[in-house]
Amino acid sequence: MEVLTYYYPKKGLTQSLIAGGIALTMCIALMYVGITLGLEHYILGPATPIASLVVGSLGILYFGYLFIQLIYRAVTDKPILEITQEGVRDNSSLLSSHMVIPYENMRKVVIEHQLGRRIISIKLKDEKQLLQSASLLKKMILLFRRHILRIGWVDIEVHGQNREEYDKIVKSINQHRRRLKLIP
Repeated sequence: MEVLTYYYPKKGLTQSLIAGGIALTMCIALMYVGITLGLEHYILGPATPIASLVVGSLGILYFGYLFIQLIYRAVTDKPILEITQEGVRDNSSLLSSHMVIPYENMRKVVIEHQLGRRIISIKLKDEKQLLQSASLLKKMILLFRRHILRIGWVDIEVHGQNREEYDKIVKSINQHRRRLKLIP
């Protein structure tokens, strides 16, 4: 069985970083100008400065997370997905488990679409097994993903890959599962 490794494509990353930086800077500037000049009343109607602070802060957190994730991908050479003899390691985002998911704990591996993106979703037999092997920080991240963001325990987005490549990844994972006689 072959071991597959996928990396985040570096092509176009500079433009993405610039766009993320500009978006974040604009959010901060608009929030500051809006609050100091009292423009939130003209833009949002009778809103309070506290409401503007909350909305602006959420925007900064969201765009800040995206920006940090892009920088993280630019400076690390970590593969976003590794398929080995032991299992699958998902490093596709900062909120990923970054742990090896053993084939024995996989109930189903499917390609799904979430918010217009193609992802590989690994349905687990025992979520508690994943949580028990995780550090406290990873447990918090996994629980945040599952219960707050309402996404799966293991949802992998392999950037820059087409439908055939996603099919190849799912086929490879299922071949390992067949080798271990976990699926017919």
